[in-house]
Amino acid sequence: MSQQGESNDEEQEFKENDYWVHVSPYPSEGQIISPAVPYTSALHAPLASGHMIVLDGEVKPGAQRFNVDLICGLSVKSDVALHVNPRFDEMRLVRNTRHNERWGEEESVVPFKLPLKRGEPFYMYIFVAESKFLIAIDGRHMCSYQFRMPLIRISGIHVEGDIKLFQLEHRRNLTEYPMPSCAIAAASLPIPTRSCPANLSTFCSHIVGPGTPFLGDIPEGLAIGHQVEVKGKVKVLPHSFAVNLQRGKTVWPQPPIILHINPRFKEGHIIVRNALLKGCWGNEERSGGCPLKPGQPFHLVIRCESKQFNIAINGIAFATFKYRHPIEDVDTILVEGDVKVSDIYIR
Repeated sequence: MSQQGESNDEEQEFKENDYWVHVSPYPSEGQIISPAVPYTSALHAPLASGHMIVLDGEVKPGAQRFNVDLICGLSVKSDVALHVNPRFDEMRLVRNTRHNERWGEEESVVPFKLPLKRGEPFYMYIFVAESKFLIAIDGRHMCSYQFRMPLIRISGIHVEGDIKLFQLEHRRNLTEYPMPSCAIAAASLPIPTRSCPANLSTFCSHIVGPGTPFLGDIPEGLAIGHQVEVKGKVKVLPHSFAVNLQRGKTVWPQPPIILHINPRFKEGHIIVRNALLKGCWGNEERSGGCPLKPGQPFHLVIRCESKQFNIAINGIAFATFKYRHPIEDVDTILVEGDVKVSDIYIR
């Protein structure tokens, strides 16, 4: 990992493991303007939960790849705690860790098509949560990456590849992710959001072809007699998917989930129901005999009764889930995982 171009009086040279590395100083205010790429620097302050690295840059017209690394030292042989590697030649967003000069197992699954485009500007955000990194592009959450080594070991950042950097920033003491100020307002939510009519007793909201993941507003909450319907098709080789009725849209801190419906195909075709309240999951309720089939369409209906949610699949009553929290607090529906959604109804 070497810094290209001529060094100046502010740069320092380090020799570690017989490799010379030109290291630029990281400014005390945690922000650097127009750094040359490749760029390597020690962080001004140790990373901690609530911190975020922000890159404001532009992908070069003929770009193949670039990478952003959180490093444990300032040598080309240093361990890499987080390697974020957009690959335009493969249209993948690869994440990995390098320990003792050996790379671990790659992760590359994301819920969206890679939003980075050759010749266009972008924002990338690497947020530090309690046990994982959260990665967003242009304000949209893309993926998470569990820590594979202690956060305290990270001492620097390295950027190289086919990009131009306008600004690099280390933000601290953030209270939520993604932040509304992360990027353009229209892209500032983790998933594109659609609004449902406020007066559910009068109107039926029907959203056609919302795609997956889907995040939708329910501004007035739910009430007895309301009904949420999800129509779609299970993917051919599914692992799982989830339908959440929740309060809030942030990825961090985790919003309360009043109802979590989670079909799991790799665990014997079961459907799990649960709620996440005060940051903790409650007792799972499980049912076998899942009527959802890989590659097949489905119609899921959640009806709000006096004391519980009634859940029906393909016109047949399947399960119930007693309320553990007032349903009036529900303001969001989230659908994500191995499913393609075609219609959402809120009646």
